[in-house]
Amino acid sequence: MEEKTYVRAGVLARAASGEVVPTLATVQAFVQGCGGNMDQAVRLWRRARAERLQPAGWKSSTAQRLRPQYLKDFRGLRLGMIALRHESGHPTLRELEALAESQGNRLPRSTLAAVLHGNAIPSEALLDAFVRACATQRRNVGIAWWIAAWKRAWIDHAEGGYRRRAIPADRAVGSVHDSVRLDITSLLDWNLRDGHHPGMLESIATRAVSEWHTEQSRAAYNRWLSSMEPA
Repeated sequence: MEEKTYVRAGVLARAASGEVVPTLATVQAFVQGCGGNMDQAVRLWRRARAERLQPAGWKSSTAQRLRPQYLKDFRGLRLGMIALRHESGHPTLRELEALAESQGNRLPRSTLAAVLHGNAIPSEALLDAFVRACATQRRNVGIAWWIAAWKRAWIDHAEGGYRRRAIPADRAVGSVHDSVRLDITSLLDWNLRDGHHPGMLESIATRAVSEWHTEQSRAAYNRWLSSMEPA
């Protein structure tokens, strides 16, 4: 084997011991020397490396649950990107940058690191480059689903900024529930003070119920994301 692969016998023995995950180059040399199925070997190697580097606190099914179709904001999108990288064999940031460059895309690893650590939000171009780089490492990556998830996250981000600006600076608001209560209370005061038709109260009540349902949905989504956060 050493003569066939030009890899030292000790390295080959350690790779076959089952005690470590060898480098991809060693796996490819080993399979080539044995005349095995290279595609299958690479898939198994990616799975083994992903398992070894699995984020603390994750179960084996966690990554599979973070599909882009379910993601609504940049917090969820970050977790989805971590999951996609994990399912792709956990390539290093340098490897992802090189893969993107080979496809004619820019994926600066410093920027990607900031995004994956939650210190920055990704641009649409960066997410596209990231997903395409990961797509070279695994099958059935729906790029269109990821772009749709980014657009939902951007809308959520923009609306969140608007809601924060719309709250008066002198009225402290501690939660989404408080902001909804402040909004509805202001509308009621305005209608009752200015003598508007009582029928307006029905529309205000309808809006209050709608806001409540939205708040409950957001809370459930945040609880779901919290269960996915790496330890």
